[in-house]
Amino acid sequence: MIRQRLLLSLIPAALGCDDGAEPSRAAVQIQAVSAVEFAGTPLDTVGLPLAIKVTDFSDRPVWNAKVNWSTADGGTLLPLSEVTDQHGIAQAIWVLGWRTGSQQARASVVGIDSAAVFSADAQGFRAIGVGTGDADHMCAIDPDGALYCWGPNASGQLGDGTVDSGASPRPVMLPEPAAQVVLDEESTCARTQSGQVYCWGKNNAGQLGNGTLTGSFTPVPVALPEPAKFITARSWGACAITVVGDAYCWGFNSKGRFGIGTMDDIVPTPARVLGGFSWRDLRLGLWRACGIREDGQVYCWGDPEVEDGLGTGADTTTTSPLPVTNAPAADSVGISGHIQCSIAATGQTHCWGHNWTIGVEDPREWISDPIPLGTPLRSMHSLHRPVVALGTDARGYWWGARPTASAADQYTPAPFTGELHLSAIGAGGPGVCGIEATTSAVYCWTWDGPSWPALDISAVPAPP
Repeated sequence: MIRQRLLLSLIPAALGCDDGAEPSRAAVQIQAVSAVEFAGTPLDTVGLPLAIKVTDFSDRPVWNAKVNWSTADGGTLLPLSEVTDQHGIAQAIWVLGWRTGSQQARASVVGIDSAAVFSADAQGFRAIGVGTGDADHMCAIDPDGALYCWGPNASGQLGDGTVDSGASPRPVMLPEPAAQVVLDEESTCARTQSGQVYCWGKNNAGQLGNGTLTGSFTPVPVALPEPAKFITARSWGACAITVVGDAYCWGFNSKGRFGIGTMDDIVPTPARVLGGFSWRDLRLGLWRACGIREDGQVYCWGDPEVEDGLGTGADTTTTSPLPVTNAPAADSVGISGHIQCSIAATGQTHCWGHNWTIGVEDPREWISDPIPLGTPLRSMHSLHRPVVALGTDARGYWWGARPTASAADQYTPAPFTGELHLSAIGAGGPGVCGIEATTSAVYCWTWDGPSWPALDISAVPAPP
């Protein structure tokens, strides 16, 4: 909520007249009669209308004087222009721009050189990392490594020791600074700067990785044999790549997606992914997983859905990694809905799977061999739909179908972040959050705003 401090602003002005409708007397001064200093969050609506009064030499109100409202900070003032009432008053609603720091709004009268000036200090949550995965809550890491989460908390997934939900970031009870955070449906996992992995929240399938099926409202350590350098989570399960390159998974092993050689549903302690490879990257999908070996080779395993749906040549479920046919060498991989995409260090991206959400206009329903995506990407995120990615141009992209749609809305990647350039992006059930590249402020977009596909955007408030 915007806070206000009342401060009378009286600015003398030269004699002037309205160039529109004739005022009753010549307007000579304009003064603010509302608060003129505010503090809030970028994109927030100032809680009180901005109000000014126009008077003449005798301090009598001037009616019908034309007032123009303006800002140079990307915000919105409604209306942009109006005339004073019989009391000499004009008002406007101020929606702050997306930039952090000082913002100004001005009210001026036609024919008068001076103006009434209003200022706002727009500050939001600043972060160096944002949560990835598929959840209704969101988490981010501040510049000091402190981890904060916000949103629904029925299973304690916010990690603050309670089940109280909240719209503002609250600190997670993590024993050391965080380096990465991943989100599951009602649980969360974080990798600390020392490589220890902690999980918390719901634990119905062993997704906390501590050998039990008991949930926790605070972080509990995962029983990994070595420190981790990367983690991923999806659908009641998680995986980690350790510093020696081994991959381990725990939780719900649906359709053998852990690649551990079994179809056991519940795996409450970390089990090693087969193959004997050193892994560079690994991502979990709902029924499958894909990874990148250190040499750049792409592998997938789990349920192909249709014959060769994973691009490995397999027509049945596989419980160990298989190489993807004709896949170029890559540095990272993403899974979203029914597709997989591999991303090279240059941003060149190849995708395969169901053409509903593959991001390329092609007459085939299923595409087994990886085909190039027209938009170079930096990362892609594990959601069902739509597909969300960060481009090499630092803009967020989406394609495929909205969560409530029954058919694709956007067949090829389309930007949705407007003026904002992002250093990182994360996605969850309700929308997408990203870190603005120059200010480190965190912004979030909701899926089904009234202006889709120009999603509704808001800035995340700083923790109290």
